[in-house]
This record gives sequence, C-alpha cells and structure tokens, in this order.
Amino acid sequence: MLITRDPGLRSGSNYVLEPDRFPAITHCGEGEVSDRHLIAMHTHASTEIMLATSGAYTWTVESQEVRQRAGEVIVTLAGEVHGTSDRGHPACRLLWVGVNLDECGGDGQRMGELVSARNPRTSITCTAAEPLIRGIVLQVISDRAGARDIVRGYVETLVRVICQQLDTPSYGSERSPLVLAAIHMLRNNLSRRVSIREIALACGVGDSTLARRFVEEVGQSPAAFHRLLRLDAARERLAARDASVTDIALACGFNSAQHLSTALKRETGLTPSEWRRNANAHVP
Repeated sequence: MLITRDPGLRSGSNYVLEPDRFPAITHCGEGEVSDRHLIAMHTHASTEIMLATSGAYTWTVESQEVRQRAGEVIVTLAGEVHGTSDRGHPACRLLWVGVNLDECGGDGQRMGELVSARNPRTSITCTAAEPLIRGIVLQVISDRAGARDIVRGYVETLVRVICQQLDTPSYGSERSPLVLAAIHMLRNNLSRRVSIREIALACGVGDSTLARRFVEEVGQSPAAFHRLLRLDAARERLAARDASVTDIALACGFNSAQHLSTALKRETGLTPSEWRRNANAHVP
C-alpha cells in the first residue's frame, strides 16, 4: 500500500492499494482541506466517489462546474477529467474512494449508466455514504484478517445506496400531484408504518390505483419507499449519538432495537452500533 498526502491537506492521507489486496477499490482516504487548496485536473482508472462531510467544495468535472455541500457526493467515472474549480471555497473535510464498478455486479453497471445519463452533472445528497466510506478507510488502514471481504461489503452497499438516490426521480415536477401527496404523507409519518389503504383514503383514490402510480413514478412500492425513509431517519439519529438505539428504533417506526438492527443490517451490512461507530470515527 502506498500512502500519499497532498500538501494542501491539513490532516489525512490517500491510500493507494494493490489490486490483489482489495479488488473492489483502487484507493481511498480522508482529509481536512484548507480554504486555499486546489486539486489539479486528473483522471482515475476507477470510479471515484467523493463525499464532503463538512464545508463546501466546487469541482470541475468534464468541463462542468459542480458545487458540493456537506452530505453530498460527487461521482466521477473512470477516465473522466476532474479537479477543483479555481473559485475559492471554505475549509472542508472530504472522504473518497476509488471503486472498480466491474467488481460490483449489476449495481455497478447500473451506477455507471445512471451517472453517465446525469446531465448536467450534479452532486448527490447521500448522508448514508459517510459511515460506509469511513468504514472502508478504517478497514484499509487496519489491514487485518477479513478486511478484504468487509471492504467489499461496504463498497457493494455504497454503490447500491447511491444507485437508489440516482434511480429515484427528484422530489418535484417529475411526479404527479397524487404521488407527491403520498410521499408528503409518508415523510410526515416516520414514527409509524402507514398502510397503503390509509394513504389511498387520504388521497381519494383506490388502493390499486395508488400502488400502480407510485411504482410507476418512484420505482418501488409505498411500503418499501417508507421503509427507506425511516431507515434514513434512523441513520441520521444514530450518527448524532444523542439517543439510545431503542429510542431511535421506536421514533422511526420500528418495533424494537432488534427490528431496526435487522433492517439496517439487511440494507447496509452494518449493525446500529457499527453504523454509529463509523459515522463518528475520524482518521488521523
């Protein structure tokens, strides 16, 4: 493993990896960036996923200017020229990982297609990426037995989570008033599960009509969409560290801490305690 450090970083490093050690990734790292730091235009042989965990950044990707705020991801495909804009920016903290999409099966292929189709290129809100990328970096640094498989699990989950964000139409004019009303109701009822009958009655349509329109416009059922909303809320609360797992589970519509743990493990490969630890870990 080659460890490099850009002189513009206040702290942190970049870890360049041997292909046979971690086949799913080429490099990863974390760094606190000064307000005068500029990254020269460059390319990678892999797809790079960059997350701002604080502050803001302005990138140039294939001649397009892309602004990034805390909690947002920038994705550049293999061979795409990218670097920071010459505009000034505040000090910020970044996490990054280079991913071999060929190692990620159908989700990797889908992510490549979705990113290619995103024009103009924009940042992606994805707070769920932080514990996953941080977990990758921590495993690479530890290089302990089993790290290879753990990293692969993190990478596959990260790609899947980003695909979900990219594959869901924006909360806006692309959706009909009926579906927007259903989404609004789901977002305002994160502390409990809401049946399709309840949503349909509130929207003044039949159950089957709502179910069909929702799947057509959102790509998944109202129940599946609501479950992801509740999981997102739980992940944010876990990262905040101000409540017990049981309290968070009940506040987000799960029957118990074990119910939340099972759902989170299925979705991300992490238990609530692992998610909380990764979200609050800091690499020197």
